[in-house]
Amino acid sequence: MLRAVKMRRYLPALAVGVACVAFTWLLALRGARWWVFTLDDAYITLRYSQHWAQGLGPTWNPGGPPAEGYTTTLWMALLALAIRLGFDGLLFAKLAGVAFAVGTLAVASRMAYQLAGTLAACVPWVLGCAYWPFSLHAVSGMETTCSAFLLTLFFWLSSTLTPRRYAALAVSALMACLARPEAVLACGATLLVLLLRERWPLLRAVLLYTVLPGALYFALRCWYFGLLFPLSFYVKAIGRERFAGLSDVLEFYAVFVVHRPWWGALAVLGAWRAPRITPALVGAAAFSVFFIFPEHIMAFESRYMIPLFPLLSVLAGLGAAKAAAWLSPRTRFATPVIATSLILLAAIPTSALANVEPWLSYGRGLQRAHVTFAHAMRASGLRDARIAMLDVGAVGYIADWNTLDTFGLNDAHVALTHRQDVAYVFAAKPELLVLVSKIPGKFEALFPWEEPLYPEAIARGYRYLCDYQFDPHYYLQVLARDENPSRDEALCRSRTHP
Repeated sequence: MLRAVKMRRYLPALAVGVACVAFTWLLALRGARWWVFTLDDAYITLRYSQHWAQGLGPTWNPGGPPAEGYTTTLWMALLALAIRLGFDGLLFAKLAGVAFAVGTLAVASRMAYQLAGTLAACVPWVLGCAYWPFSLHAVSGMETTCSAFLLTLFFWLSSTLTPRRYAALAVSALMACLARPEAVLACGATLLVLLLRERWPLLRAVLLYTVLPGALYFALRCWYFGLLFPLSFYVKAIGRERFAGLSDVLEFYAVFVVHRPWWGALAVLGAWRAPRITPALVGAAAFSVFFIFPEHIMAFESRYMIPLFPLLSVLAGLGAAKAAAWLSPRTRFATPVIATSLILLAAIPTSALANVEPWLSYGRGLQRAHVTFAHAMRASGLRDARIAMLDVGAVGYIADWNTLDTFGLNDAHVALTHRQDVAYVFAAKPELLVLVSKIPGKFEALFPWEEPLYPEAIARGYRYLCDYQFDPHYYLQVLARDENPSRDEALCRSRTHP
C-alpha cells in the first residue's frame, strides 16, 4: 500500500520527464536529418556579429554607413560573444537554437503545471513533438526559438505573478523586446493589463527595468543608425499592400482551427474563465494583430508567429486538464484514459513530414550556390573588392567582401527607395554583379526589380562569367566588370552549373 502511494506521488513527475525526453530525443533525430537547413538571413546576423566581435561595431560593411540589417539585438550580441570566445558562429547559432527550443517547452510545461497540474504540463512537450515546424526553426540558425523562450518566460511570469517577481517580469520583458522588436507589443499589452491590477509597485519595476533601459537603447540606436526602425521594417511594411501579412497569420492559426481542430478546442477550453492567463492572451492578440500588416518575407513555416506556439500549447494543456477534471467523476478511470487518448490524439503529426523537404532542398541549394560561390570568392584572393547582389547573407559572411545588398535589408538607401535607384548600384562600382535568373546562360529575371539592372550592366561593360544553380528555376548569374583571369578562373572552376 505504501509502495502504491509512493508510486502515485512520483508518477506525475515521471510522466512529464518521459514527455520531455521524448521531445528532446525526437528533436535530436530531426536535427541530425534537418541540419542542412540554414536560412540565408542567419548569415546576415552572423556578419554583424563577426564585425562586432572584431571590434568594428555592429556594422554590415566596415567603414561604410551604418545599416541596421538585423532585428534581433540580443541574438546578434550573443553570437558576437560566442565568436569572440572562439566558437564557430553558425555551429553555435544552431546548437543554441536547439537548446532554446528545449528550454522554451520546459518553461511552457512549468507554466502549465503551476496553472493546472501534471496533465497540462505534459501537453506542451507532446505538441512540441507533433508540431514539426518548431523543430525546424531550432536548426535554422535564426533567433526564433530564443525569442520564443523569452516571450514564454515573460508569459509564465505574468500568469504566476507575485510581488517578488515584479523585477524578473520587467527584465524578461526587456530581454524579449531585444530579441524581437515586435515583442514590445506583446509585452506592452500584457503589462498594461497587469498594471490595472497591480498598479504602483509593478509600475515602478517596469519603469526601472523595462522602460528606462529600453528607451535608452532605442535612443542610442536611432542616433547611430539615423532611422526609427530596422531596415527590414522599411522593406517589408512600407509600400506593401494593406494587410499584406493576413494570410500568413491565418495560416499559423489554421493549424489549431482547420488542420487540428482538437488542438484549438482544447486551447479555447483552457482560455475559458482563466483570469490568470488573460494578460498573456491580450499580449498574444496584440502580437498577432501587428503581423497582419507587414509582408512576411522569408517567413518559412510561420517563422514570425512561432513565439506564440508555446502559449497555445499551454492553453491546450489547460483545456486537457479541464476536460479530464469534468469527466473524471462521471467515469471510472477517466483521468488516465482521457489523458492517454488526448496525448495520442495530439501526437498525430499536423501534416506529412514530406512538407519538410522543400526546406531541406532550400538548405542544399544554399550550400550548392551561395556558400560555394562565397568560398570561390575567398579562393580568388581578393579582399578589398565589392560585390552587389540579392541574398547577401552567406556570401557576405563567408567571403567577407564589401557587399552591396540590392534588396535593401542591409542598405538604407536601397530600402528607402524601394530598389528603384539603379544608378546607385552602379555608382558603387561593384567588381561583381550577381543577378537571379530563371535559366542558365541567359538572363531571365525572376524578380522584377532586377530587370533594369541587367541592361544597365551590359551598357556599362559588364560581361557574363558563370552561373551557380540554387534550384532548377533559380540561378545566381555572375557578371564581371573587368578582366581578371585568376579571379574568373577561381569563380568559374567552382560553378555549380556546367
